[in-house]
Amino acid sequence: MQLQTDDFIADLERWRDAYISRLRAAEYSPNTIELYERALEQFIEYSLQYQEDMILKDLRSVYFDGFVNYLEEEARIKGMKPHRDGRFLSKSTKDTYLKAVKGCFKYIGDNNDEEYSFERFLSSYKRRDKTASEDKINYLTEDEQRLLEEGIENDKTKSVYNTYRNAFLIKLMLYGGLRISEALGVRLSDIKEGTDSYVIEIYAKGGKTQRARVLKEFIEDELFCFVNIFHLKGNDLIMRTMNDTPMTRINASKTINKLYRKYGIFKQGLHILRHTFAMRLTECGAALVEIKDLLRHSNISTTTIYSKASGKSLDNALSRLSSKSKAEQN
Repeated sequence: MQLQTDDFIADLERWRDAYISRLRAAEYSPNTIELYERALEQFIEYSLQYQEDMILKDLRSVYFDGFVNYLEEEARIKGMKPHRDGRFLSKSTKDTYLKAVKGCFKYIGDNNDEEYSFERFLSSYKRRDKTASEDKINYLTEDEQRLLEEGIENDKTKSVYNTYRNAFLIKLMLYGGLRISEALGVRLSDIKEGTDSYVIEIYAKGGKTQRARVLKEFIEDELFCFVNIFHLKGNDLIMRTMNDTPMTRINASKTINKLYRKYGIFKQGLHILRHTFAMRLTECGAALVEIKDLLRHSNISTTTIYSKASGKSLDNALSRLSSKSKAEQN
């Protein structure tokens, strides 16, 4: 069975249905099947907020932590009575839901055509309380970001369109926080010039328009070449292949992962570029509400995944406090 397509939620639903069919064939009790269906439905509901950011291969342990926190928050919103420890869902309920989700992903690992396994994340994963150490968000270190920046600049060749396209794709996500689905759909006419930044209009599902921002200094070279060397017109799609067809997420993933390896970056995935954008904002001391707006999250609870303070962000906070104190003394 095919592991994944470009539609994260559709893939989750497809594998859920196959897994539940397997449970029925194995003659699990009706109560168990109903419980597992409910747990997986909750997991898909949780995943809806990431449907434009993720594919199945992007999942890591931190994603399951987020699911547990989501269950707890949903229980609080529904007005459930808290337990003695202050939590709204019992440990056994959370463990049962996790058992259902882990069982489904083990089934996916055993039955996909690529023989891709989630076992390295599932085997050692245990639910932890809020005081336990958390998995780190997967993003580029400063050295890795420097290697990527230098690599794409050195690769750019004015006679080769793809070198500029690749650089532009990376920069939209790394400096503007665009989702891969959004970056792949950008046309020249979507890019408006502001004072210090370019404003990129993004057309979301349901006809809703959002606006992302990228500082001019980061993408002005690519835009100049698209217009003056490669002669793109206003409505032309920027992310296109050598065959002049629209670039897909699978195309983009293969291309960017290949560039990581070329530049000596031993990580994979398109999502780490958007994560890096968010983490750099955190390290620079940006307020959570500012990060939310720049990432265009509909709910600030989604943004809190980036709120874990780093040593650098703490130093920046202390520096701002010191600057404020000196200004008041003067």
